Amino acid sequence: MTPYLSALALWKTQTAFPWPDLIDTCAQAGVLVCTPTMFLAALPDIREEAGQTLSPLQYPEEADTWHVWIAAGKPDVMRTLARLAPYPLPWITWHRRDRLVSLKWETVNRHAHVKAENASPSPAAPAAPAADLIDGSGTRSRRG
Repeated sequence: MTPYLSALALWKTQTAFPWPDLIDTCAQAGVLVCTPTMFLAALPDIREEAGQTLSPLQYPEEADTWHVWIAAGKPDVMRTLARLAPYPLPWITWHRRDRLVSLKWETVNRHAHVKAENASPSPAAPAAPAADLIDGSGTRSRRG
């Protein structure tokens, strides 16, 4: 199963938000990455409220986190976000087992640069199993 299909399958079991809404919102106001080895959907958000509303912020200048709604595939999702986000924010957040998890942007960004500098050419790694999906939807009861 591709990372895209793995993410879609998890999304359908974890949230009432329609999948096209996630794709459209992240494509317009966030980060959307879809490759044969990775899927990532993230939006700028306010850390204390991250993942509660699938919509762009009314006041984008208040954003202090890139919230990963869902991701699947290669385990370097956070480093990919650090490389591809249009601008840095102090935090990167996601929900895992109904708990908000936070990483400092600078930590992820620094790790991404060190990893890139030390990288040696190697064959492409296969996609990670669906078990490596990040559940960005929070609790099921908060949706719908």
